[in-house]
Amino acid sequence: MSKLTREYILHFVKRLACVQTILLAIFLTLIVHVTLFCLRASQSNYLPYIFQPRDKYVDLKPSQGSISMGAEAASASNTLTPPMLNLDPTFDDWIGGKVKGYRIFAFSAFLDIRNSSAPFIRVLGAAPTNYAPFVSDILCDVFQEDGQLLKTVRSEIRIQLPFNGASHCSFFFECHLSSISVSVWPTAHWVRLKSSRPLDQNNTSLPKLRIHRLAVPNPADTDGKFVACIKPFFWRWNSPFALVEFIEMYKILGVSHFVFYETSVGTEARRVLKYYETKGLITLFRWTLPYGRNDILHNAHHTCINDCKMRVINRFEFLVTVDVDEFLLPTNGMTTLYALIQEIHKKEEANNRNPSFIGAYTFLNKFFFKEFGKVIMDDGEPGKAGKIEDKLRNSLSTQAYVKRSPSFYPYRRRSKYIARPNATDFLTVHHTANFSKGYIDYVVPSHLGLSQHYRHCDWDKAKTCLGEEPLIDTNAWTWASVLVPAVKEACMLLDLNNINVCP
Repeated sequence: MSKLTREYILHFVKRLACVQTILLAIFLTLIVHVTLFCLRASQSNYLPYIFQPRDKYVDLKPSQGSISMGAEAASASNTLTPPMLNLDPTFDDWIGGKVKGYRIFAFSAFLDIRNSSAPFIRVLGAAPTNYAPFVSDILCDVFQEDGQLLKTVRSEIRIQLPFNGASHCSFFFECHLSSISVSVWPTAHWVRLKSSRPLDQNNTSLPKLRIHRLAVPNPADTDGKFVACIKPFFWRWNSPFALVEFIEMYKILGVSHFVFYETSVGTEARRVLKYYETKGLITLFRWTLPYGRNDILHNAHHTCINDCKMRVINRFEFLVTVDVDEFLLPTNGMTTLYALIQEIHKKEEANNRNPSFIGAYTFLNKFFFKEFGKVIMDDGEPGKAGKIEDKLRNSLSTQAYVKRSPSFYPYRRRSKYIARPNATDFLTVHHTANFSKGYIDYVVPSHLGLSQHYRHCDWDKAKTCLGEEPLIDTNAWTWASVLVPAVKEACMLLDLNNINVCP
C-alpha cells in the first residue's frame, strides 16, 4: 500500500470519527430535550391552546329527564320580576405581584368542594403568555378570616393561550386542598398567590383575595333560569341605544339577569347600565386590568367569562355568553330560549339520547353585516303613533338589518353558546373548553336556532367578507311586536329621547 493511500485512509477515518462524534452529540441532546419535555409535561399537565381535559366532578350526576313545563312557566315569570342577586361586585378588583420577575395578576377566588375527593380554590387571573419560567413556582397561602395562616398548598396553573399572539393571556390557578382536613375547608376565607422562592424584588406575594363560596344548590330556585355574561366594555364604549335593545331582547327571550364587566364606558351607556342595575336586573363589576388592549385578548375575556360562571353556579340553570351585538335567536316559530331547549330535548329523547347530559348548546354564527344596508319598514301613517314606532323599529339592529351572509362559520369559529354552569369546567369565547365528567356539547341545527351577529365588516381591509350575495332573513321580526314597545318604554323612562339617543 502506498504512502498516499495510507494517508487518504487515515484522513477518511478521522473525518468519519468526527461525523460520528457530531451525530452522537445531536442524539444525546435530543434525549435530554425529550426527557425534560416529558418531565415538564408530567409536572404541569398542560396542553397547548386548549384546557386540559379533566374528570374532576366525579360525584356530580346530571339530573334525569327533560325540562318541565312548570320550569318554563317559572322562567317566563322570572323575566317579569328579576331576582335581586348578591354576586359580590364590590369585593373584587385586579391585584398584582411578581414571580421570577414576571408580573401576574388575579381578580377573584372561589372555593369549590363539590367533589369532596378533589377540593380546590380556583383563582382567576392573567399572566405573560410565556408561562414556562414560573409554571412550578407558584404556591397558595390559605388564611382563615382573622388572617391566620391555615396552610400553604401547591397550585396547578391552567392557561388559555390567545390566538392573536398577545403577550399576556388568561390564567387559572387551582390551589389543591386535599391535604387540608375537611373540617377546615369552611374556615378558608382568604387566599394569596406567592412564589416558592425567597421574597425579593423579583418574587413578591400578591395581596390576599377574598374567597367566594358557591351558592347552595336549590333546583327549585334555579331550574329554567337564564343569566347572560357579557365581556368587558373598553375604549369608552358608548352605544346606549344598542345596549337597551340588547337587554330588552334578551329579557323577552327569557334572560332574568345580566352580568357586565366595565373597563371604560361612555356617559350615556353608563346611564343605561345604572338604570337596569337599580331594577336588580344587572350586576356590574369593575374591570381595571392593567394591560393595554393589544396586550391581552379582548381585555381578558376568558377570565371574566369564567368568573361569571363561578358566581352563578347553583343560581341559574343556564348561562348565555354573548357580546352586545350578538343574539341567540330560536327559529321555526319558537319565541324563548327555554322553548328552544325543550324542543332540542324532545328531539334527543326521540332518538333515544338522554338530553340531561347536554352541558352546552352551541349556535352557529351568521353575520348580518351593516354594509349590506337596512330593509326599512313603513307601516304607520304620517303623524300617527305607528309612524313613530316605525322610526324606532328601523333603528333597531335586529329589525332593520335583515340581510345576512349566506354561509355559516364552522363550529367553534365565531359560534356562541348557552352553557349549564354546573356541567362545565372552563368556558372560552366561542365554545366550552371543558365539561364536567359525562357532559357533552350540542350543536344547535340552523333550523332551530342561530347566533345572529350584527356588526361592520371592519376586520378585513379587502372586505372579502362582503363578497357573497346576501340573503334576506327576517327571523328577528318574530319579536318586533314585543321588542319595539319594550325599547320605547325604556327610552322614555331613561329620558333618552331628549338627548338624541332614541329615535
